Amino acid sequence: TATIAECDADGDCLPPSATVWVEGALDPTMLSNVKVGQRVLCFDRLSRGTKYAEVTDVRTFDAQHSDWVRVVLEDDTELMMTADHPLFPEVAGAGAKEADSGLVKAGDLVVGKHSLEVLKMVPVPVK
Repeated sequence: TATIAECDADGDCLPPSATVWVEGALDPTMLSNVKVGQRVLCFDRLSRGTKYAEVTDVRTFDAQHSDWVRVVLEDDTELMMTADHPLFPEVAGAGAKEADSGLVKAGDLVVGKHSLEVLKMVPVPVK
């Protein structure tokens, strides 16, 4: 899988303004401020849970000529990334074993077919 730092001149990037949760930080951190050795919160698709993963490399490229896509989710969450950015979406209507469709490039996501895991904290009333 791609790490947050994996980006090449041809794409597979996230914008520097994208935010991640860095271990020990009180607020989300912009990717442009992430350093080697820090640990960022990731979704581990094998365990189906979150974990912190160490950043081993950080690179910045001029991606102005890359093909950027804006992925909009049903709750109006918007994610900017290059069309080549690898994702591991779930497939709507698939059983538990078939839900993971494998690697799909961001530009190949299909509305109504793919779903992305998101970390969202929302208030839930007490019963």
